[in-house]
Amino acid sequence: MSRFPHEEKSQKTPEDGDLSRRSALKALTVGTNVAIGALLSAPVLGTIAFPLWGKTGEQSAEYSVVGPLTKFDENKPTKFTVVGDSRDAWQTIRRKNLGAIWVVRGTNDSFQVFSTVCPHLGCAVNWEASRTTFHCPCHGSEFDQTGRRTETSGKQNPAPRGLDELEWKIENGNLLVRYQRFVTGIEDKKVVG
Repeated sequence: MSRFPHEEKSQKTPEDGDLSRRSALKALTVGTNVAIGALLSAPVLGTIAFPLWGKTGEQSAEYSVVGPLTKFDENKPTKFTVVGDSRDAWQTIRRKNLGAIWVVRGTNDSFQVFSTVCPHLGCAVNWEASRTTFHCPCHGSEFDQTGRRTETSGKQNPAPRGLDELEWKIENGNLLVRYQRFVTGIEDKKVVG
């Protein structure tokens, strides 16, 4: 027995009901808050981290309509702008100017479609009708009407390959092109992305 009667009252232990209920409620509250926080932050973290695992700056794998077949003269290179969808890090841009192409129509609805990007360093290639060649004004690369590299007398062609040919198809009387960009400065034709 204690000298002081108020000391005889025992202290509550963790096994007692009140303390265990408090601990359980506290754990339940903390767990619920953590779960709600995780659910609310997942979309935000996914949006911020998307460029780490998602492909960015990519063009649509779909074909873009260039125009009706009547727009293309036989054996005459014609320049066109390709419009399509493009995906940025966080958004898809509809009806964006993807780039320019040269279309050469052959006989019986056969076509060759070239990117206007020079495979040397990426300048824009122009058609010179008087010389019947595609010419890059930046470093003097030249290509014939079929897109092959050509060598002019006394001057080496700096382009590592011919013009980059693009996939095309005819649908409902229109020419459609799958526009892509390729790595410049290398011999192999490799898609950017």
